[in-house]
Amino acid sequence: MSGIDIVRINRIIELIERRGLDFVQNMLNTREESPETLAGIFASKEALGKHLGSGINKNILENSIILKDEKGKPSIIFGKKKYELSISHDGDYAIAIVTGKGGIMVDKDLIKLLPGRPSNANKATFGRLGIVAGQKGMIGCAKISSRAAMRAGAGYVYLFSEEENKTSLEICLDEEIIMGREDLLFFCTIDALAVGPGIGYSSEEYMKKLFSYIAERNIRTVLDADGLYYLKKFGNVGINQLIITPHPMEAARLLSKDVSYIMKNRLKSAEEISQKYSCDVIIKGEGSLVYNKNGDYYINESGNNGLATAGTGDVLTGIIGAFLANGCDTYRAGKLGVYFHGLSADIMAQKISKRAMIASDIIEGLKYVFMEEDYA
Repeated sequence: MSGIDIVRINRIIELIERRGLDFVQNMLNTREESPETLAGIFASKEALGKHLGSGINKNILENSIILKDEKGKPSIIFGKKKYELSISHDGDYAIAIVTGKGGIMVDKDLIKLLPGRPSNANKATFGRLGIVAGQKGMIGCAKISSRAAMRAGAGYVYLFSEEENKTSLEICLDEEIIMGREDLLFFCTIDALAVGPGIGYSSEEYMKKLFSYIAERNIRTVLDADGLYYLKKFGNVGINQLIITPHPMEAARLLSKDVSYIMKNRLKSAEEISQKYSCDVIIKGEGSLVYNKNGDYYINESGNNGLATAGTGDVLTGIIGAFLANGCDTYRAGKLGVYFHGLSADIMAQKISKRAMIASDIIEGLKYVFMEEDYA
């Protein structure tokens, strides 16, 4: 289905004469001044309304934006989607045609923020990520976080889990290197760590040793899920490069406050957590908030409610871990992690329903989210 609209340029001139240029610019959400250009913009927004089947409305007028690429080809952006657009002029008329299902709009600034991939790279170039996940019988979270890390571009993924899990994990995982979790404490070639998914609350002695191991070696680390229980219990024991990813309930536990406090004061809560535990923090949820120790913050705009399902937090942990292994600092890894995690959900929502989405679908979507990088 296409949307086509024709606007007489004199109609725009008459409107400017009656109501003023500012009125027309504000109505169309543009600073353009030429009646010919304004007629093209008006026609484009009318065509978009026809293409969507809604007709022109205030939302489309105010929130759709026309952009041009490096070659001058226009497109129209509405919500998170980009539609193909053709604008032409014939005498006193501007003609606009909108086509396409509406591709996902990718944030080019975040594409540029991705760590480079040199042509002469090898596996070690992209880093060795260690993942500590899965108490006895809890292999799902270990599998999910490891798969996500591989898809997000880690060079190596070493999965450290309970000895009893090793056989099952070796059957279901191909590229990852499966080891017992005690092996990590004698392992020296780790660039980054992702710790927490499914490790349970009965590993105090091991976690004390692990926290000391991380601090002594100054390893870039993302801590999530059950790992946050031990952070609250022990505090930060000198881990310098740490990012944590609590959802609102976990954030409330870290601050010994109610969830309602976190929801009403997300930025303040992130600051308090960051100061208390000397770390960068992501408060997950709609518009995930990434906050660093310097007071900088980023609010994510990608993603949808398909992410509200078990295991998607483990996917995020694996993605952030991969970026840490690539060499990103914790704040940069956090920003990239939440954005591409959400972008994957947006892409998969075009293939399956949000209701049916599960964590492994988000991993599947990671195959597509970085394609723009190859053409940047």
